[in-house]
Amino acid sequence: MKLAEIKNEQRVSQKRLVNVGNAFRALLLQALQQNRITYGAVDCAYELNSHPEKVMICVLAGPAASSSSSSSSSSNAFSHTQTKLIEAYCREHHIRIIQVSNPERILKIILNFCNYPVTTDHISRKTCLPDAALTEFSCILIHKPSALSSEDDFILTYHDFIVYCKVFPYPAINIPE
Repeated sequence: MKLAEIKNEQRVSQKRLVNVGNAFRALLLQALQQNRITYGAVDCAYELNSHPEKVMICVLAGPAASSSSSSSSSSNAFSHTQTKLIEAYCREHHIRIIQVSNPERILKIILNFCNYPVTTDHISRKTCLPDAALTEFSCILIHKPSALSSEDDFILTYHDFIVYCKVFPYPAINIPE
């Protein structure tokens, strides 16, 4: 393989990753609009225990994001343990897992959505975050929609392709600004 071919393959690969990030961002916004999100390790564990069949995707912070936290307090260790238990539960029950390299962008997306004036009745205030939950993004569950959108289908196909090809460790999606 020539150097030009390698560079072209890297560009195509990088473009796919950007498309996955854009599709995930669109999926997240749709899930917010349809009130299909559960966040926080405790709430996610409860939801997985009571209604695992309703979960479409479990979103976890990728290895780079979780190792970049500066403090190693007991609460971080507790949160890390909860997240690992949720990950194990999802793997055992064949629930799709997506890792995100920059979970702080999820927070920005949700905060921007919550600041947006709500004009329709079908969006509940439960979707917007209370101040206490602004740092609890170790786990997010996105529930199944009534009908799959193209973004839902794209992300599910991406996940299934990664699993089918046995890519390990799973790549973390980078969400664009």
